[in-house]
Amino acid sequence: MPGTDAIRKVPLTVAGLAVLVVLALAAPAGAAQARKGTVVDGGTHAIPGSYIVVLKPSIGLPGAGSVTTAARRRAATTLAARYGGRTGHVYSTVAEGFAAEGLTAAEAARLAADPAVDRCTRTA
Repeated sequence: MPGTDAIRKVPLTVAGLAVLVVLALAAPAGAAQARKGTVVDGGTHAIPGSYIVVLKPSIGLPGAGSVTTAARRRAATTLAARYGGRTGHVYSTVAEGFAAEGLTAAEAARLAADPAVDRCTRTA
């Protein structure tokens, strides 16, 4: 019967497209673009790769108020390293936070989007 091959190919093509759609939707979450937060610009005198990170008061560094300086530093170091940076000074008097160094603008934007971060400002 003429045209039978063409009719058989259509369902296979539709089925193939359906499989591709299912695979695309099932892609791992890491394949999606990383979340980016807002980084406050430090102005014309900003130091490249250097940021002040202020943590949310409700989250802060673990054990805020009763934790040792060493424990605060370890927690800050872990968070900075997660996004490709190093920890400088760790702040705990006025606000919980730390100085992050060695970050690219993209890494700083990902750090700013972290749920523990209240704000991230380029150091001036």
